[in-house]
Amino acid sequence: MRVVIPEGGARKPSGLTEGDARRIQGCVVLKKICQSGDVIFREGDESTEAYLISSGRVEITLHSEGAGLAVARLGPGDIIGEMGLIANKPRSATATALIPTELEVITEEGFEKDVLQQPSRLRTYLGRLFERLRAMDTLLELERKRHRASADPAVIPTVPPLSSGESGSDPVVKLASVLPNPVTGEIITVNVDRFPFRIGRAEDKGSLFLQNDLSIPDEKPLQVSRHHASIDNGGGKCFVSDLGSRIGTVVNGVKIGGGAGSIVAELKAGDNTVIFGHPVTSPHRYTVNVSAGR
Repeated sequence: MRVVIPEGGARKPSGLTEGDARRIQGCVVLKKICQSGDVIFREGDESTEAYLISSGRVEITLHSEGAGLAVARLGPGDIIGEMGLIANKPRSATATALIPTELEVITEEGFEKDVLQQPSRLRTYLGRLFERLRAMDTLLELERKRHRASADPAVIPTVPPLSSGESGSDPVVKLASVLPNPVTGEIITVNVDRFPFRIGRAEDKGSLFLQNDLSIPDEKPLQVSRHHASIDNGGGKCFVSDLGSRIGTVVNGVKIGGGAGSIVAELKAGDNTVIFGHPVTSPHRYTVNVSAGR
């Protein structure tokens, strides 16, 4: 991993002396260039700066009892490491570059000035932060289910992991509606191009808490909630999580959310059936195909 000082200067990150900082004028943030496998920071490290991902892919892992749990894979536009600055505590997780990655270094002063005090940037940041918290919550529930299953295999069925592709590659996920949309009359097809991939009802007005990647038009009686479900990957698995929908989601015949005992269901390699809403009356039925990344 190497540090690049852009022409025009930068704020002082860790590693530069005060004399160096005085000679570097302006407010351009330093850049870090990471190769695949480079550790950006480790759990327990001192938190002195945050990073904006300019390009590439970063995996966030938590470690417990010697094992690592991947809780997020983040890409361009995401900020990592900022919670340590906000809470003034050591790093709570480890960040590793999955592919060649470019980062912009953000100091505490820069984070406050360039993110917290800029309404448009703050809105985008908070929306992504809330989604990361939701994704982490669903991953933790998935881990709890696995622990219960290890004690009693009847608790949940065992789903074979996806065959691993190139290091750092995400699975390839494609969605296609089985029936025409009741509002538009069209078949909806989409390639999942980021994780988590958020799915909900199409709305006329945007919301800080409603930043869907797939917005599904619906009509009364409504089946799809405003923030219905997401598709994510981690720990060698791809899964669907219900995000507090009113009626629930059905994944390969198993209901999650909407009062069910779980909000997470794993996807198998190949074709999966996902229904947003009632298992019988909802017209929002999708085939979700999952294959290993290349």
